[in-house]
Amino acid sequence: MPELKAVFQHYLQQLNGLLQRIPDDCFGASLAPDMLNLAEQVRTAIQFSLRVYCPLVRQTLPDFEAAALSRAELQHQLDKTQAFLAQLPDWQIADESHRIRERAGFADLELSETEFVHLYGLPNFYFHLSMVYAIARSQGVPLSKGDFDGWHRYPDGFSFVGSER
Repeated sequence: MPELKAVFQHYLQQLNGLLQRIPDDCFGASLAPDMLNLAEQVRTAIQFSLRVYCPLVRQTLPDFEAAALSRAELQHQLDKTQAFLAQLPDWQIADESHRIRERAGFADLELSETEFVHLYGLPNFYFHLSMVYAIARSQGVPLSKGDFDGWHRYPDGFSFVGSER
């Protein structure tokens, strides 16, 4: 199983690729009026990588939040986050006696490391990353599953609609 830091590094790199492909006029779009827009989803996904990883390695959470929701500011936040994450130690073994306190919306949580990672942290990171992809696709940005996960490959023009899988 890949080390948790490697998971965040891989998907932050995928997010970097998505940022390069999404036109500026899509950054204000959202899937529903009461949801975060694409730029805020980018910022939140980036933040979640450190919000999850730092408590596990007993590191103070830095504040790299983008000052503005422009591509340049979000790219700067992503670059700083990737560099910071790279220098953090690997998290290897869950210390179930270490309880992590976190705020989830209006809920106060206290979770073991395993619960924090698997039931809260990774699902939230993937949720916001998925929203970036979904909003971009809803705006007509030609992305594939491979742009999200880095593994899938499809020929140009491929569509699941009407195709045999």
